[in-house]
Amino acid sequence: SVAISPDGQLLASASGDKTTKIWDATNGKLIYNLPDHTEFVYSVAFSPDGKTLVSASKDKTITIVDTSSGRLIKTIDGHDDQVRSIAITPDGKTIVSGSYDETIKVWNLATGELIRTLNGHSDDIVSVAISPDGKFIASGSKDKTIKIWDLASGELLNTLTGHSDEVYVVTFSPDGKTIASGSKDNTIKLWLR
Repeated sequence: SVAISPDGQLLASASGDKTTKIWDATNGKLIYNLPDHTEFVYSVAFSPDGKTLVSASKDKTITIVDTSSGRLIKTIDGHDDQVRSIAITPDGKTIVSGSYDETIKVWNLATGELIRTLNGHSDDIVSVAISPDGKFIASGSKDKTIKIWDLASGELLNTLTGHSDEVYVVTFSPDGKTIASGSKDNTIKLWLR
């Protein structure tokens, strides 16, 4: 996984070598090597202000790092299996994580406290995304479905079916009205939310 900071100055990378790295996006130089995980790092996301980097790992944890110092702020340990995908709400207050334990968890970014757990998928969750307005979560799973959730309440709003194999990635369009999904079935599908 890779992510670019909102100001375009930093690039973060997640790797199978168990590290997260922060790079200067303007010249390609390594700024910080963050060996805070004990297994593969699958997903990284910057907070909207670029001051925080969140990462998700096979070691079942989520880390929160200060991007100005490379210092580990907090490790969140609450999933029962590897954490495959991570996203941060547009207001920078909430983390959403998807895991092979078949749950989506919603966390307070400042405290690391669990807000709620979303259940509904019948297989590993591989991807999560948050709508640009911060109101909805989309999740993609090995159960071949995409689910749409209300972020504030945790209510399951819709289940999108149509892929014939695992859904590896989901994302919202900039206006939040369309969801794109990519699957192991070799198709990309567009859905109206």
